[in-house]
Amino acid sequence: MSQVTREFTGKWITAEEFCDLEPVNVFHRQLDKKEIISKAPMNSHILFRKSFNLDKFGKVYIYISADDYYKLYINGHFVCQGPAPGYPFHYYYNKADITGYVHKGENTIAVHTYYQGLINRVWVSGDDRHGLILDIEQDGKVILSSDESFLYSYHSGFEAMGTCGYETQFLERYTSGTVNEGFEKCIYCTDAMQDDKYCVTCDEKNSVWKTSKFRRYADYQLYEQPTKMLEFERIEPLELKWDDDGVTIDFGSNYVGYFCAEACGNKGDVIELLYGQELKEDRRDCDDCDNSADSAGYIRNNQNTVRWQMRANCNYREKWVLSGNHDTLNQFDYKSFRYVRINLPKGVKPEDVYLNARHYPFELAAKPDTELIKQYPKLQEIWDLCVNTLKYGVQEVIQDCMEREKGNYLGDGCYTALAYTMLTGDTMVFKKLIDDSLRSGFINKGLMTCAACSFMQEIAEYPLMMYYALYTYYEMTGDLGYLEEKYEQLVEVLDYYRDTYSIAGRNRGDITDKSSVPENNIAGSGLLSNLDKWCVVEWPANYRDGYDVDITEGKVCTETHNVINAHYLGAIKYMNKISEALGKPLYCDEKNLLYAFLKAFYNEEKKLFKDSVNSEHVSLISNVFPLMYGLYETKETEEAIVELIEERGFTSVMLFGAYPILAGLKRIGRKDLMYKCLLDDEAWLRMLREGATTTFEGWGKDCKWNTSLFHLTLSYAVIFLTK
Repeated sequence: MSQVTREFTGKWITAEEFCDLEPVNVFHRQLDKKEIISKAPMNSHILFRKSFNLDKFGKVYIYISADDYYKLYINGHFVCQGPAPGYPFHYYYNKADITGYVHKGENTIAVHTYYQGLINRVWVSGDDRHGLILDIEQDGKVILSSDESFLYSYHSGFEAMGTCGYETQFLERYTSGTVNEGFEKCIYCTDAMQDDKYCVTCDEKNSVWKTSKFRRYADYQLYEQPTKMLEFERIEPLELKWDDDGVTIDFGSNYVGYFCAEACGNKGDVIELLYGQELKEDRRDCDDCDNSADSAGYIRNNQNTVRWQMRANCNYREKWVLSGNHDTLNQFDYKSFRYVRINLPKGVKPEDVYLNARHYPFELAAKPDTELIKQYPKLQEIWDLCVNTLKYGVQEVIQDCMEREKGNYLGDGCYTALAYTMLTGDTMVFKKLIDDSLRSGFINKGLMTCAACSFMQEIAEYPLMMYYALYTYYEMTGDLGYLEEKYEQLVEVLDYYRDTYSIAGRNRGDITDKSSVPENNIAGSGLLSNLDKWCVVEWPANYRDGYDVDITEGKVCTETHNVINAHYLGAIKYMNKISEALGKPLYCDEKNLLYAFLKAFYNEEKKLFKDSVNSEHVSLISNVFPLMYGLYETKETEEAIVELIEERGFTSVMLFGAYPILAGLKRIGRKDLMYKCLLDDEAWLRMLREGATTTFEGWGKDCKWNTSLFHLTLSYAVIFLTK
């Protein structure tokens, strides 16, 4: 992917509390415990504002970035937000055409920036980096740049109500009518607003607004964001149910975005906002809900109560404090929800209620096989479910779940990004996933699990899954140039696995390169062992079919076991395919490693693969990857694996085992069984029976202890529904 850079005229500006802070290094190996000591104030909503003049008409562009995030307003109108997450050494800026937002004469730019400060999967935060940088160009000439003449102020309307998910976001208590409200308007008083009137004559350099400070340690390398910026869509309520205490709103489907409303009430009135992806029909059997009411009256026993204490470990409860005037709710961070419960003070009734959904631009370019749909009509419902999931679920990155983590995960993301590419023909989302993941190699050459964030996790299989995904992407798109661009990095990752986790690789060079396989030394065979990365195998653990290996997260897995080696051998096979496509020499001769794999894990009597060199246990998960990657030599083995799938059942595996079953069956020409799996009554059809509008994080709501009801991974069914 070509990298566009810019030499900014503007400088990084920030608030006084941030200007002299040295960046904190949040990066480390997962097992290398590290205390992160941050000095910056968390949950900082920092506003910037500046007037500028245009003396003529012309094309006007803005180039802008902020850390962690920004929302841009020109002359009181929202323009865009960003950037997509990135590492400081490859940080993104956005380019936006603002010609339609400006006019001749005086204009106002206002930017709401945010420093979260949490160590999580969303951004590279908790590192004491905050700032804003921008240039505005008219007809190619810079007419405004970020400098110390910009005014800044902390938005006093936002107060944290704790965090939710895996320390994913701060819940918000928003107070209307504070001094900062309306800061984006052209006519705005930087003294406290009173009676909804704006002063245009007061001195802006007062105690609320201060002059910006240059950031002393601005160590960013800036690149234009290659992916598109988000789109926003107004979603009207499907149904509103009023009662004496408030209203329950149904938007008809799960979305990602912001709840919007207006209201009038007494100054200090508090509106309680409860968000959820489902209803709890009878509060009496809601064991996981707190029915007690606080002094403000709220969390009441109502029929059709929104399940705001969500399955996915997010307690979506926020508050809105009214000013006594006509107020508009302001929410900065997004949530994933379908329902909203509004508990209201007496006499208050919200107006103009809607959901502002955010998503990556989506244009459907594929359709299901019409003959297939005629034969199996229910496949259309599965197609529609997956399409809706990808349309409204993909954000600035490929995330797994939309609420609990908001993380850019490489493993699940490979399948999701392939599905998105197939549906839309848009390759940029897939490329960003791969690019960001490969950039994590500065932390560990074997790559991190979740890219462009400050949460350090390593799952052993994820980087190896990338090779199959890349070659499949090439088959979909014909984009040979991208394979060429990434070739050297792909080699480096495989070299790291060989040199670090294969004793043969460490001690004697590449055992798979026409070397003999030791007869009685599995550790010297080229297979992987002693992994200091978590081998997840399948998730959740109860879907591993009794996989007989200790793969506890947080410790080294010393055992030579099946699944990680199946992925490793599969990665080498697809690296060789990539090499062949590029006209390059093979990465290595895979035949001897395949022989070692068979010797270590193949049970000749059962014609199936066992879990490890120390166990005779045969699980389904140990056999689905050999099926997908073709890691066997006889038709008998293939038939035995197919029989095992039919015996154990498609839904005895889930997030990582289901895709290889479908891909394996497609590879060997067993589409009849592939469609049978897709139509398994306990798979996607179960989601639909349970009311899914977006794919779940499992086959049903109760398949995990923390199920997300808006999870992208299982949307990959669409890949198997086209010709």
